[in-house]
Amino acid sequence: MSILPYDKPFHTRPTRSFVISLLIAIGLVVAAFQSIGLYVESLWFGSLGFESVFWYRIKAQSFTFLAFFVSSMLVLSILFRLVTPSSGGARRQFLEFGDQRIFLPVIGNLKNLARPVAKRSEPITTSPMWMSIDTWSMESLLR
Repeated sequence: MSILPYDKPFHTRPTRSFVISLLIAIGLVVAAFQSIGLYVESLWFGSLGFESVFWYRIKAQSFTFLAFFVSSMLVLSILFRLVTPSSGGARRQFLEFGDQRIFLPVIGNLKNLARPVAKRSEPITTSPMWMSIDTWSMESLLR
């Protein structure tokens, strides 16, 4: 009795590693194009004699992003630890309105709910329009 091709088990590990490699390659290409713009702006500011202003702006934007990212992740991790049960997925009563009890979803469901929101908000926060709004707001504050 021969094993037909469709009877063989399907292994997802090679497919998953290919997808991860492809995503890393796309990320490197995007980073390369972004670094070209950064280099051109550095040259332009340097030709005007304001290279220190350019690097100060880059450092300020990086520090602001890092500070808000760390503080947001800290607050979110504290909030998730407060609302998730400590017994490895066992359900417990969360809220009660009238006679109805509201139970906290399992951590896997929370991840499935958060994943689409994160994917949809990524293009908004990394778009050039968002960066120009950020630069415009910084310039209007410095006036």
